[in-house]
Amino acid sequence: MNKLREKLTGWLLNIRSWLGVRLIELFGAVIFLGLIGTLLALITYDPFDDSWNVASNSPTQNYLGVLGAYTSDLFLQIWGWGGLALFPAIGAFGWRRIRHTQISFSSLRVVASLAAVLFSSIALAAW
Repeated sequence: MNKLREKLTGWLLNIRSWLGVRLIELFGAVIFLGLIGTLLALITYDPFDDSWNVASNSPTQNYLGVLGAYTSDLFLQIWGWGGLALFPAIGAFGWRRIRHTQISFSSLRVVASLAAVLFSSIALAAW
């Protein structure tokens, strides 16, 4: 009976660790795919699409439909075009979660990403 309990406990621990690894991969995949979807919504952004601050009767031109129009409008309202500087960092984070690569200097990377957004926004405003 004791050996059966030990086998069952070991088996459950193996399943638990396997599920933990798969959940981390799923988290990375969701981040990466969400990033690609947001990028597609921004590429096909049309300022005349129905969105948070535009009321229009014309059909939505965004490839992702109404959801893409609202997403791209919200992104541009919050970050502006300078927010595209966040995409490499977020994409790398998602990819590293999928590949199980350790993220070193994570706090420095967050600060550098926010500085990249600030400086790219300044450069785009001056242009």
